[in-house]
Amino acid sequence: MNNFIKFIPYFLIIALALIMHHLCMNLSNSFFSPLSFKQLDLSLIKISSGILSLVPTVILIVMSRKMSVKKIINTVYVFAIIATIVGFFLLLPASERLHLPPAMITALSFGVLTPSTVQLVSAHWISIVYYSLITVWPSGMIILVYGYANERFSFKEAVSLYPLFGVVAVLINIYLAPTFVRQISEINYNLPSLSSKWFMTFGIMITLINILSYFCYRQLFRKSSPPTSTEHSHSSLGWKYSSCLGVVAGFSGLIIVFTRTIWKYNSSIQFPQPSEYAHHLGTFHSYEGIASLMTLSVLLFMSYCLSERLAKGWRNMYLAITATTLVLGATFYCFNVLENPIDSFVTSQQSNTGFGSLTMISAGYQILISSVAYPLVLSLKEIAIVPIRQNIRFTSKLVIDLIFVKGFIVLGTLTLQVMLLSTGSFSASIPYLTLIFVAICLSRFFIIAFLGKTLEKEVSVNS
Repeated sequence: MNNFIKFIPYFLIIALALIMHHLCMNLSNSFFSPLSFKQLDLSLIKISSGILSLVPTVILIVMSRKMSVKKIINTVYVFAIIATIVGFFLLLPASERLHLPPAMITALSFGVLTPSTVQLVSAHWISIVYYSLITVWPSGMIILVYGYANERFSFKEAVSLYPLFGVVAVLINIYLAPTFVRQISEINYNLPSLSSKWFMTFGIMITLINILSYFCYRQLFRKSSPPTSTEHSHSSLGWKYSSCLGVVAGFSGLIIVFTRTIWKYNSSIQFPQPSEYAHHLGTFHSYEGIASLMTLSVLLFMSYCLSERLAKGWRNMYLAITATTLVLGATFYCFNVLENPIDSFVTSQQSNTGFGSLTMISAGYQILISSVAYPLVLSLKEIAIVPIRQNIRFTSKLVIDLIFVKGFIVLGTLTLQVMLLSTGSFSASIPYLTLIFVAICLSRFFIIAFLGKTLEKEVSVNS
């Protein structure tokens, strides 16, 4: 019972981070909707915001080389609370009066924005800056809680505990977080978008979540004993091991990008009308919820297997997930390559009650990747970080999550754009994506086998 109580702050921080994720996603979708941005200019602004979000990434990595995880958490959360209060209660409500010179916006955008968009950016530059921050902060909260947990728990503790973190995350993601955000949206429904009261409502919620999360950390700091993961302070696992783990994690990001894009492409063809597409998404999310519930049993099973087999169980579990991804993915891609989309689609009357074959397969594989495989892979990745040498452990985690994973996702997006431009149509590029997918999965087999062997050797030395 005492052991369970000491884990409660971790569970609460993960729950708050996921609520923050849904809240910030709702907020980011509303940031630019009332403004008259052209679609191309809006895309450029979002890309610029993504580039701007690299600044906190670099700052975190530099801090990790000079400060402990505890000090970083203190610094980051104090900054987040202050930035939220100043931004949502002072700067954002007054953003229309705090303009930047249009000439500066034109220079910073290298002249690619239209004059009308330059005027909008000049008037709403504060919103753009905060947009770039709120899109990365929920991920930052997850990174910090796992970064701290990696310092407190040994490998033997992590293999049984981290899947339970995944269980909590799945439950919060299905039930609590969407309900919470829906209630906030209903409160804000009658408020003018981007008005002072609108900003303040979100500001209150974000500030409360940040304060509650920081309070949980303070409880952990107050009650924590010396880190139990010091058994790996002289670990042989360094940057080579971390880089291989980063590549494997990045490959997962690539697969998610490709799968989601193909699913959206097939869905947009079968359901061209907004009402039909919305109905399709509703059906998809209901199946996604069912799949997430199935994931709970897999996570519990994984916790038991890893606690029994340790590093060997880690390797076998990751190889099993990769094999399943490859076999079902090959079926998914082959259907997209060989099947004629026109023949596979149901009639518009039938589309209201069911999926077409391609859309059904695309949705099913998307659910497998995002709702089933992703929580498992996330837990396995975090478990594998724990035995890394202590003086580079948190830095390695930041590099894996913020450089490798984000970088591979950007690479996947660029690859899709290049394929589209070179082949002339998305359907013509699917055979090439299939080859890339198979190469990724086969490469993952070899890298995971290497990681598993290295991990098994390290764990046996420290047993």
